[in-house]
Amino acid sequence: MLGLAAATAQARPDAYPLAAELRHAREHIGIDPPEARRMLAALRDEAARIGSLAARLEADEIECRLLTDIDAVAAVGLADAGVAAADAKATTRDAGPVLLNRLRLEACAASAMADTGRRAESDAALAALVERTAGDPDLAAARALALLERGVARSRSGALAEGQQDLLAACELSRQLDLPRDHELCMGHLANHYKRVGDLDDALRYLQQLIDAARARGASFDQAIYAFSLAQVHVKRGEWDAARRSFDEALSLKAFRQDPANVAYAEGGIGDVLLRSGRPREAEQHLLRSLEALGELSDVKQRLRTTIALATARARLDAAPAALRSLGAIEAPLRALADPVLLAQWFDAEAESRAAAGDWPAAYRALAAFRTIDADVQRQRLSDQSARLRMQFNREKDALDLASLRTLNERGQQLRRTQAIAIALFVLLLAASLAYAVHKVREARRLRTLALSDELTGLPNRRAVLAAAQTLHRDALRGGHAGFNVLVVDVDHFKRINDSHGHAVGDEVLRHLAQLLPASLRASDRLGRIGGEEFLAVLPEVSAEQALAVAERMRRSIERSPAATSAGDLPLSVSIGLASMREGNSSLAELIRLADLALYQAKAQGRNQVVGT
Repeated sequence: MLGLAAATAQARPDAYPLAAELRHAREHIGIDPPEARRMLAALRDEAARIGSLAARLEADEIECRLLTDIDAVAAVGLADAGVAAADAKATTRDAGPVLLNRLRLEACAASAMADTGRRAESDAALAALVERTAGDPDLAAARALALLERGVARSRSGALAEGQQDLLAACELSRQLDLPRDHELCMGHLANHYKRVGDLDDALRYLQQLIDAARARGASFDQAIYAFSLAQVHVKRGEWDAARRSFDEALSLKAFRQDPANVAYAEGGIGDVLLRSGRPREAEQHLLRSLEALGELSDVKQRLRTTIALATARARLDAAPAALRSLGAIEAPLRALADPVLLAQWFDAEAESRAAAGDWPAAYRALAAFRTIDADVQRQRLSDQSARLRMQFNREKDALDLASLRTLNERGQQLRRTQAIAIALFVLLLAASLAYAVHKVREARRLRTLALSDELTGLPNRRAVLAAAQTLHRDALRGGHAGFNVLVVDVDHFKRINDSHGHAVGDEVLRHLAQLLPASLRASDRLGRIGGEEFLAVLPEVSAEQALAVAERMRRSIERSPAATSAGDLPLSVSIGLASMREGNSSLAELIRLADLALYQAKAQGRNQVVGT
């Protein structure tokens, strides 16, 4: 065994022929990728001429990493050719570096496989590489990359805890081995992982460090890539000006602009930021540039996403017919893709475009479809997050409980000789069991409360308020329709608040409303948040006229009470749709539908009003 120091030395310039030149080519990728590829081609030819398999495999590994972001199929083909060359040439020259570089190349190939649709094969190959390199210091540099690629794959597939564990181990190992480019690659993927899980502060911190380091060494291409990722983090945080600056920084660097895909993504990002900032005219120009840069590229999702944003911009520019034509042109491929997030965005854009065209019934149908799909997406995200947190909590809690019970049992066996002590232990165990049972009952109650409460506002969630509405509705039917009314309350221009001030401020607005709305209701009424900025109130045993007065009281109280937020006092208004039970509309679902339709009419008539049916 060579040991960790020897494994590290294998990456040094003098480890085998052309190693110094290859190290220079690896550094040059962050400066000028096309020039780096030309350098690698020349070094591969020279490696073949002098018969250095280790040098050839390292050249393949470097280029494979470059190709994974450009053409995954080509990356796999390049790696397969290198591995085949290693299989065909039995040699003892540079045997250690040959094996190490081969395994590093296999790690790159396994990563690229996933992007070609061979996910199961990729996962199996990465698992085998991690096992193959375990406990062998001579292969530590290959293990770092295998852990890195497995961590990325796990993170992207939703196995976030396992992915983070792999990534942290890979970054620490590459740091110990003093492999700066491997370490930087790992830190970039770790930043993207934190962005994926919503830990935006850590993602921001890592990316800023990477940008500073790339700028210091003149690696303009790396600087641009990190700036682009930083812009995406700012978008998630609702920091539009900072996002625009980071997108502009990426586009200002020539190495980044050489790839049309980079231009398309950055221009699309700027267009999205401008749209969220209420500047549709400027957004339109950047979105058009994004579509132009996409050209013949095969990124279907990016093309659909950009087209939807462009339609939204045009709807806001009083160009509804053009917006509807572009949305109609992509409807078939969009539905075939079956991506719920993109489909929700499409319906949202269609609703806005139909409303701009004055087609209110079609706009209402599109808005209803958007709300249904968006609610499903949000529920799935919340379910995934809750499941991850529950699993982590339960694993830690159960492990702690099990350890405690084992400890008590061991002590009981030691003290069983004495009856008095045995009785005392029994009492202790009984008390512990009772305490644990009480804790579990309380925890079950707490979880039930959480399951029926909206996490943000503390009001009953959709499931809870609809269940309460069903009960009150049944009572009303038994009582012969003795006054039953539903109100659907929606915050006016809430999307504009989120786009202008960020989602955190939007959350403050919703909490403000959750405090104001109940004040207009009786103890027998029910109120809950049913999604986004929409609330449902159920008013039993009152006439339609009384319910209308309640709704009007709600509207006025909100109009007179600006929300105190971190962005300052924000004036608010709501639109309210009211439906009252009558012959022919006695089902709860029909009442809510009618109230929703009345709400949409209130929006169409200028907002900040109550419309009843």
